[in-house]
Amino acid sequence: MASLPASVGSSSASHRILSAATVPSKVNLRCEGESLKVLPRSSIIKEAEWLGVPFNCKEGICGHCRVSVLNKNSVTPFTEQEKAYFGKAISSKKRLACQLKLTGDTEIERISLST
Repeated sequence: MASLPASVGSSSASHRILSAATVPSKVNLRCEGESLKVLPRSSIIKEAEWLGVPFNCKEGICGHCRVSVLNKNSVTPFTEQEKAYFGKAISSKKRLACQLKLTGDTEIERISLST
């Protein structure tokens, strides 16, 4: 049986082990009364489509998949595509679902293209 590296007993190694253990295996994506489980930090395109979010390019260019994120602390930071799309109108609530990845339970609302 292989022995563990000496660094495993160090505080930094044990901190990494604890951090990895606290990452949820699935998080909840909610949209207008429906809820799905998704993998954290992965694309939500399929799930968001199922929940009724419209998509077109799926690359952060067209803006068809704009959503409002109700709990902004449970999502990854803005991508370069989102920064380019929103420009100076960037807000902490409006995101592109094709670029969005969840870090925790999150609720989104669809935004119509006319707004």
